[in-house]
Amino acid sequence: MPRYRSERGAPQLTKRNGSDYWYIQWYDPKKRKVRYKTTGCASEAEAQDVLARFLKQAREGEKVASPVPAQSPVTLQAVGSDVPRLGDLLQSYIEALEACDVPSTAQAKIATTHLCAYFGPDHDARTISFEKQGAYVSHRDDTGYYAKDGTFRRLSPATVARELSVLRAALHAAARVKWIDYFEEVASIEGVESRARWMSREEAAKLLEAMDKKRTQHLFLFTRLMLETAARPAAILELPFDKISFSGPYAVLDLRAIGQRETNKRRVAVQISDPTTIEMLKHARVYNKSNFVIEWAGAPLESVKKSFRAAVVRAGLSEVTPYVLRHTAATWMAQAGVPLWDIAHRLGHKDERMVMAVYAHHHPDYQAKARDALGKAMAGLPAGKNQEHVKRTSRPLHTWPAGRSGNSTAIAPQCGAKGAGQEPDEAPPKRRNPQVSLGVSVVGVAGIEPATPTMST
Repeated sequence: MPRYRSERGAPQLTKRNGSDYWYIQWYDPKKRKVRYKTTGCASEAEAQDVLARFLKQAREGEKVASPVPAQSPVTLQAVGSDVPRLGDLLQSYIEALEACDVPSTAQAKIATTHLCAYFGPDHDARTISFEKQGAYVSHRDDTGYYAKDGTFRRLSPATVARELSVLRAALHAAARVKWIDYFEEVASIEGVESRARWMSREEAAKLLEAMDKKRTQHLFLFTRLMLETAARPAAILELPFDKISFSGPYAVLDLRAIGQRETNKRRVAVQISDPTTIEMLKHARVYNKSNFVIEWAGAPLESVKKSFRAAVVRAGLSEVTPYVLRHTAATWMAQAGVPLWDIAHRLGHKDERMVMAVYAHHHPDYQAKARDALGKAMAGLPAGKNQEHVKRTSRPLHTWPAGRSGNSTAIAPQCGAKGAGQEPDEAPPKRRNPQVSLGVSVVGVAGIEPATPTMST
């Protein structure tokens, strides 16, 4: 497909399948996707003139975006009505998000669509009770969706939790502007596993081997950068070459987004030292057609979920998403003994509270002083002369026949075992079968789970 470029990263002419007209293609960093605009010209010379006018208008219309204060509260515009309708409240909330240029506005729009479809746009936003919220969770769990291959898939608990979080945020924003004077507190969903999946080095090697193909070179570089920077997928996909500098054996990647609203998902500048990754970056800087590190067919990518999912299947892995690469990098740092504050800074967090809660148990020094102190304290306490474990372990040790080395090995018998093929001293106590749960439950403000048919089985 022909494509003409005036300079790296600038809008360019291209032909689209099934059309005789030339199109202007460019990357919109605000919406994080490639956009197209028809020139209405089938002639290449006329299309070049349209492109020149387009570039001139773009240069004349350039404005420096004023910085938005971090964590600025979203302010709603109250709609005059006796009853605060849910549709009006959610629509006002979406407009406030768009005015603040919040990156997650698109996901919030999808959530509001499902909320209005179930409760109805005319529903009183103040009276969405706990029972109604539980019924909504059950409805979304039963609804699910059909994948492209025709299989029915249930929604993950995290998806429903995100939809309820939009409702919660909209209600709190409406209360701040005195639109509503009271509302039912939105419940939280238990059973949402966060950051539980990470890959071993063997799994990471299998994944990279599955990506080592000509058509997935961009995916190979993306995965290596994710594992070495511990960044979020969007930060790597939006990384341009002019924010990479090479200094000796290291490369500095400035992942900070200039001109965008600062959120809790902060980005930092990181250093990488792997020679293979650095060499791949230098090669991509020379041969890429765009100004972005990760590209496909000369254009930057908004997402790599589809190709990444196919590579995971080829590698024989499961439950691995692009975000799992970030958790894997954080886990590897903790296992290597990196200080928790350094891990938090690498991840872009303001403090180490989240790292302490999620990754600290991987650290080799995790509770080391407490473990050793309590172990020493227990050493001087009575061992119990008449306890059952003392009677069992005081029997003579069984001596196994000598091996090739001529040495005999003595082992202690297992507790309760008289010998091979003999019955144990006493049968282990019978245990009741635990109650099976769906893994998703709605928990109220007080933390008490009600016994309703919509919550559990």
